[in-house]
Amino acid sequence: YKLNSAQNNWDLIGGAPLIGASAGYLLGTDISLNGAGTILAVGAPMTGTNHGKVYLYNISSSSVTLSSSPGISMNGSPVTGTFDINVINANTGVSVSLNQAGTKLAIGSNGVNTNQGTVHIIDINSDVMTLNSVIIPPTNFIETSPGNLTQYYGFGTRVRLNDDGTA
Repeated sequence: YKLNSAQNNWDLIGGAPLIGASAGYLLGTDISLNGAGTILAVGAPMTGTNHGKVYLYNISSSSVTLSSSPGISMNGSPVTGTFDINVINANTGVSVSLNQAGTKLAIGSNGVNTNQGTVHIIDINSDVMTLNSVIIPPTNFIETSPGNLTQYYGFGTRVRLNDDGTA
């Protein structure tokens, strides 16, 4: 939707809302726009066997289209306009965050490694998305009180990049 300030309402861009292939995919669990509002990242953490997927869309004044980028090659297979690590129960896309310029994308996958979780940092340059880094928690145990260790779950449940994408 785009604000139509002259008529004081919201106009649907592209003629139809984005709809997932299946209601169970949870398309839109998290979304992120770049600062100019021209790039939209949409998480669908239950796609496939809960491995999840992130869709990257280009937005103009009249349309919303899946990115024409060649995607990221994971396991040797490029996927157009999407990011998917193909790990069962990864929940990839449970959280997404674009930086201000739309050149970096953080993707949370809180189900990886038996719910320990990971965060993937993606570089976006023109029509090319490149895996920059994978962040995993330093240990899967945290000290909840002195001498009491508890297994940590859910890393990547919420991700947010700063404006320049450095943190």
